[in-house]
Amino acid sequence: MPMSIEVLLPKDRAISVELRRSKRAKYMSLHANIYGISIVAPTDQSIESISEFVKSKSPWIYKIYEHYSNIREKIGGHIHKDTLLFRGKRFRIRITKDRNQEYAIVSDSLQQITFHVKDKRSYKRYLRKWYGEQTRDILDEKVPLTSRRLSIPYASFSIKQLKSRWGSCTKDGKLSFNLLLSMLPLEVIDYIIVHELVHRIEFNHSKKFWEHVASAVPDYKERRKWLRTFNILVRID
Repeated sequence: MPMSIEVLLPKDRAISVELRRSKRAKYMSLHANIYGISIVAPTDQSIESISEFVKSKSPWIYKIYEHYSNIREKIGGHIHKDTLLFRGKRFRIRITKDRNQEYAIVSDSLQQITFHVKDKRSYKRYLRKWYGEQTRDILDEKVPLTSRRLSIPYASFSIKQLKSRWGSCTKDGKLSFNLLLSMLPLEVIDYIIVHELVHRIEFNHSKKFWEHVASAVPDYKERRKWLRTFNILVRID
């Protein structure tokens, strides 16, 4: 089991900081995300010095703990490391080694996705590939339909590994979408498609742009709210 160091925080609270050792680490470093806080230390670092370092950083740990606690409260409930979103729902993930082929089985009843991979060490590569394929299936159907419904043509669309954007549109009508879009609810994906298509007629975020979006998606503000709340979970760490 991974080792942890307990840190006392204000208001009589205590949290556990997970200890991870690395041969590549030259110095101790703290890391935080929605799943928790960890410290990476060199393999030869004494537990005493690690503990002292962690405790010396308690003000920062408290601040970041409060930040992610607020996010978890908005999202609702504890966020487990072994879960991923798919079409807006949380699924537990299970990684199984398969020498012959790579594929995934989605079970709505078990709320679990089982990924069969050839190499467990590089399973994240397959996860990104699988999500990209699901996104492609969704967009192949939805982009042409939405284009016809809005009477807004486009030149082409592609799926890319975008870090901080859901999509983009060039002046010559080339659309790009984040390969992790299939993590989102279908109605949120619809909004993103509309958003990018409307850029074909309003290449900005002016009042007129949002009027066009509202005409196509009257509740677009609620869909944007979902993105702001849950975007932190749309990732493969």
